[in-house]
Amino acid sequence: MKYESRTLISTSNWAAYGDSHTWGIGNSEQDTYAYKLGAVNYGYPGVSTDYVLRRVKETVNDYEVAFFLWPDWTRFEIDGEQILPNTHPEHYRDRDESWLRQNRENKIVEIEQLCEQLGVLHVWLYHEDINHIIDHSDKWPIAESTRNNTKPHFNSLWHTWIADLFRVKLSFRQYEQTR
Repeated sequence: MKYESRTLISTSNWAAYGDSHTWGIGNSEQDTYAYKLGAVNYGYPGVSTDYVLRRVKETVNDYEVAFFLWPDWTRFEIDGEQILPNTHPEHYRDRDESWLRQNRENKIVEIEQLCEQLGVLHVWLYHEDINHIIDHSDKWPIAESTRNNTKPHFNSLWHTWIADLFRVKLSFRQYEQTR
């Protein structure tokens, strides 16, 4: 399935980057955390940190703040093609969990360094960390249109929670910069 870019907010000093959770599968654009933050939404379904790095290089210079909901560590790219375990199992034979996690972290470090060089305040969350912040991930509110999917996505309430978490982390990052 081909997804269109989210465009309701096309000008802002803030940008959001990530995968389908940032894009907001199962939600209207107004219900995404990016929209709730007032950020331009650069999320796209099924992508890796490799993709996020490419988008950041193309766009982040236009923003003062960049929010990142890091894609799953099992995803990566080969020659611009997104490699996911369920669609390309042959590419996982020579890549163990350690390689996959390190690959993601290498891209994150590169993104953070680029943001710092450009003076872009960057705020991030890992999917796996959210489970420790918002209790009972098995009971998070599902977007109704994704309920029967193998990987359901979350509804507007979840996006509100994520936007709130980003606001809190942003306030800490802003405070750190003043010290």
